[in-house]
Amino acid sequence: MTRRGNRGADFARTLDATHYYVRAIWLPGASLAETGKHQYLLTGSGNRIELTAWFSPRPIAAEPDSAAAVESASRDHCGNTGPAAGPSTSPATTIRAPRSWSGESCFPNT
Repeated sequence: MTRRGNRGADFARTLDATHYYVRAIWLPGASLAETGKHQYLLTGSGNRIELTAWFSPRPIAAEPDSAAAVESASRDHCGNTGPAAGPSTSPATTIRAPRSWSGESCFPNT
């Protein structure tokens, strides 16, 4: 892991012949701790954490979108009929789940 200031990190992993990279950012106030080999814990001071991560087979040069941008793209993708937890049109994955989130998707049978 390579830290990117106090609100981001880059990860590189190899599993057999597969190489992948992750670039993650989170809102100020959260902190990342390494809790074991390849294990990390992101904690925050409130009851909500916003994390956006890009996954790639090559090193990542771009900055990940903000959680708000991914949430907006998710709404657009779902036609404004499903929750923001649906997939986005960007290569980012956002985990933005309030404690009451039901895990519903804009796609049937998921």
